[in-house]
Amino acid sequence: MNKKSWNISMNRTITLLLAILLSVVSVQGQTPENRSKDEHHDRVMKEKIAFFTHEMDLTVEEAQVFWPIYKAYWDELHQIHQSSRKAFRAIEALEELGDYTADEMNRRLDTYLACFDQESDVHKNYRKRFSEVLSVEKVARMFIAEEQFREQMIRNWQDKERKGPRRHE
Repeated sequence: MNKKSWNISMNRTITLLLAILLSVVSVQGQTPENRSKDEHHDRVMKEKIAFFTHEMDLTVEEAQVFWPIYKAYWDELHQIHQSSRKAFRAIEALEELGDYTADEMNRRLDTYLACFDQESDVHKNYRKRFSEVLSVEKVARMFIAEEQFREQMIRNWQDKERKGPRRHE
């Protein structure tokens, strides 16, 4: 077995192991709705791990150090995204009331826009962290893979929407 075949085999093995690791989730005490969300999240993460591992051509050693950092990165971005949605809903609610001061609207807009600054800071900070464990080429591939994966997920969602709900006849 040549080195390239061995690397491909190891990449597949690490992808499988990481997917299995992520699929081990405790579901005790969860509502069916939460369980469904968790199952969806786990499925998406398995797809993401496989996609990124392939696109970035991660070695086993790189994957072992990359994925914990990536998880922390994604968790921070997710928190900021939740804050952004909350701030946006606060703007909408104030707008719907129609009775507000310019100062109050400015405060809410500032809160919302600050989320974008926070998101940018996370990207910059984690770029440095990723660069400590991966080559600059692989860090660039990670950001490219992130965007490609996001676009793929949007296309999949749009395809499902076009097909409409399944009918059980």
